[in-house]
Amino acid sequence: MELQYDLYRKHLNAYPFAIPLDSPNYSIGESDMNKKQVITILAVVAAIAAALTTNQVVQQQQFAVANDVLWRGDAETGDLSQWCIKNEAVPGRISVVTSPVTQGQYAYRFQLNDGDEVFGTERVTLSQQCNGRYELNGEDKFYSLSVLLPTDYPKSDKWSLFAQWKGIHTGSPPISLNLRNDRWMLNYRPNVNSSELHKWDTPVIKGQWANFVLHVKWSPVPTIGFIEMWHNGVLVVPKFSTSTMHTNGTTPVNNFFAMGLYRDATNPTDVVIYHDGMVVGRTYASV
Repeated sequence: MELQYDLYRKHLNAYPFAIPLDSPNYSIGESDMNKKQVITILAVVAAIAAALTTNQVVQQQQFAVANDVLWRGDAETGDLSQWCIKNEAVPGRISVVTSPVTQGQYAYRFQLNDGDEVFGTERVTLSQQCNGRYELNGEDKFYSLSVLLPTDYPKSDKWSLFAQWKGIHTGSPPISLNLRNDRWMLNYRPNVNSSELHKWDTPVIKGQWANFVLHVKWSPVPTIGFIEMWHNGVLVVPKFSTSTMHTNGTTPVNNFFAMGLYRDATNPTDVVIYHDGMVVGRTYASV
């Protein structure tokens, strides 16, 4: 049996029992070592090769995932600089906090008091209504966000939205995540003139983070556009076809994302809601 000494030289300093490194002979015969030593050497080299290969695969996967992240609005800058627009009736209604959080070091705190009107409605939101951040016709994206209601958050039968993908100047949003009667809800509106359709809901557990991942194909064409959604890692809305963009005549209207709280102005309560971990990506793994 012949083993080429130079193939193993760089791995064997930690294994002097196997091969004398000062050997003048570049080949080692079976007479120089027993079969157990040969097997040990082969096992060590195989393990090293496997470890290197695994590490390369992991690094490639990590790079691919990072490369698939399109944008973050996760508060990890420690301020509001990740967002284009801030809507608050009173300065300080939106803040960055260190507790509670569900990822990283920071989260957003949104406070909405009775009468806090912006553009004629009660809202406190961060939005991406700016060039380079719109959702465009034909795009296929994943969105992840987490929301927490404090344990003393009051129950209300009035409508409220904590996240929405809204067309520019087209009224109600094509897709929205809602809160009503202590239930999380997914609603959608296929076109600007259609009524809002209810797709899914589940009870809110106050004091606990709830994670939502939406996968959306943006299109005004019902046979092209689609929505699917995961709640706390579980697929709760299997992919279904629907138009996901409204139109102005025949022209698709770009959507933008907004989160915080937007509600019926007849709701008289003062409330606080927390958001964290907003990420947009090309794949489920990236968000």
